[in-house]
Amino acid sequence: GDIRGVAPMLDPMLPTLLIAALLSLTTTPSAAPCQDGGTSAGSQATTSRWHGHERLDFEVAGKRARLILPEHPAPGRPWVWRARFPDFHAGPDRILLDRGFHIAHVDTGGMLGGPRAMAIWDRFYDLLRAEHELGPRPALEGVSRGGLFVYHWASLHPERVACLYTDTAVCDIRSWPLGEGEGRGHAPTWAHLLGELGLTEETARAYPLNPTELLGPIAAARIPILSIVSLNDEIVPPEENTLVVAERFRRLGGTIEVMEVPEGTAASGGHHFPHPDPLRPADFIERHAAAPPAAGESFELRGGLSRSRARFEGAGRGRVAFLGGSITHNPGWRDQVRADIEARFPGTEFEF
Repeated sequence: GDIRGVAPMLDPMLPTLLIAALLSLTTTPSAAPCQDGGTSAGSQATTSRWHGHERLDFEVAGKRARLILPEHPAPGRPWVWRARFPDFHAGPDRILLDRGFHIAHVDTGGMLGGPRAMAIWDRFYDLLRAEHELGPRPALEGVSRGGLFVYHWASLHPERVACLYTDTAVCDIRSWPLGEGEGRGHAPTWAHLLGELGLTEETARAYPLNPTELLGPIAAARIPILSIVSLNDEIVPPEENTLVVAERFRRLGGTIEVMEVPEGTAASGGHHFPHPDPLRPADFIERHAAAPPAAGESFELRGGLSRSRARFEGAGRGRVAFLGGSITHNPGWRDQVRADIEARFPGTEFEF
């Protein structure tokens, strides 16, 4: 069903930082303008901010689209493509922005992952590749009914997909919006779906583009999947959707991990919940969608301090260790670092 924003609940583990990493916390680099090329809308694109990052809004085939720009793009310009509800459970995307990923979305809401939506997705992909020079294989994220989009597009273009991350995804239209199984269903959306996809009550029950029926090309391309579900979800029951996908995908030789949240909120029918660990999908996406180092590179780019920041903010506690010789002994240096960190995280209790 529809998604409303839920603030992520972060992992309460305590990180230990080395002094070399702390150097980047004590200074703020000057921000250079992002040289990111134009959009199909050209001068009609509007610019705003999204969680501190530049956001471009424009149109593709008459549909609203947006692209969030990292301050420092990672090598190969990797990106995340969100199917629906681009502001829901945004914790992983915020972490990935800090790691140099772009975050993209085109609003094909109401098309329910059908052929009309896929045609617009093809145009959006071509635009981002040509005009923004993004990498060839994005990570696809599908929240709720967004599952209908990401599985369909991945099955059509497996060579263009690095990995899938789904969140309480719809994987069978008989489950949602029809509600033929244990779920509640949604009659207005079901009526709209029949018209959008050109189906009848009879043909819809044998719909060949359900994600559960599209797994062959995805498994053959060795595209990994990470999914998160709520075990008490009454809107999109996992037993009729993601858990069916997981069983079939593994039988096809595919790799899928499923994060299980015991209980979603009562107000949402179990469909919504605070995200228990936004770092896990961020790490999963970075592992599979980041470009490998170029030939001759003798170092590996890491994720910066996103993990420490998320845990400081989430747990409200942190531990900082100073290691080294003269740099830690130098009068005033340790005090300056401590004062800066405490100012950046005023609600966090630190042990130095």
